[in-house]
Amino acid sequence: LNVKETPRFQDDIDTFTEDKVIVKSGKSFDCDVLILCTGYTFGFPYLDKTIINIEKDHEVPLYKFVFPPKNPNIAVIGSIQPIGSIAPISEIQARWVTQVFVGNAKLPSEKEMWKDIDLKRRVMKKRYFASEKHTMQVDFVKYMDEIAIMVGCKPNLWKDEYFRYASMKTIAIWSTVIFMAGLVTFCSGSAGMSPLAYCSYLTIFFFIFSFILMWFDFEYNMTTII
Repeated sequence: LNVKETPRFQDDIDTFTEDKVIVKSGKSFDCDVLILCTGYTFGFPYLDKTIINIEKDHEVPLYKFVFPPKNPNIAVIGSIQPIGSIAPISEIQARWVTQVFVGNAKLPSEKEMWKDIDLKRRVMKKRYFASEKHTMQVDFVKYMDEIAIMVGCKPNLWKDEYFRYASMKTIAIWSTVIFMAGLVTFCSGSAGMSPLAYCSYLTIFFFIFSFILMWFDFEYNMTTII
């Protein structure tokens, strides 16, 4: 492969000539060999089109990318393209679907579902050019929070045990630092410290610092969060 300059993303391919590739914007590029990395065929051939119909550019009308508004007794899990990992999104989708199917969570009306679908499509078109690659794109954290609210499992970060743990550990660390800094300042006096005294205070500092952190981890470790 001989590339004269840094490869750049272009528009989707429109057509070919004998030695050129023409993209949808009308630009043409000289081409000796074209490698087609098409992956898999996107579709639901085992379902009637009245249930789930794939529209232009692989747009699939699914509420939160999971439920078809006209057939909410069917759910599609993992048919999404996050800026992040698909696995945890599929897991939270599965939890939501389970809650819906057992009756612990309710879906909005068909009209409300279509409103959400249209909103997501408008947002998508503002951020990306028209392409088959950007019809199921989501921001990982925002989407996870969206579905977690539906499930009823979105954590309250301000009241979560992790922040309590982190804040208490920060207090323990800085209390030690401030105490030892004050002790050194008090003991040094106006004449300053000798190298031996300095090394002694430094040793005492690290001993007390390590002891407090070890005690803290034994008393309040991360297992209390689980």
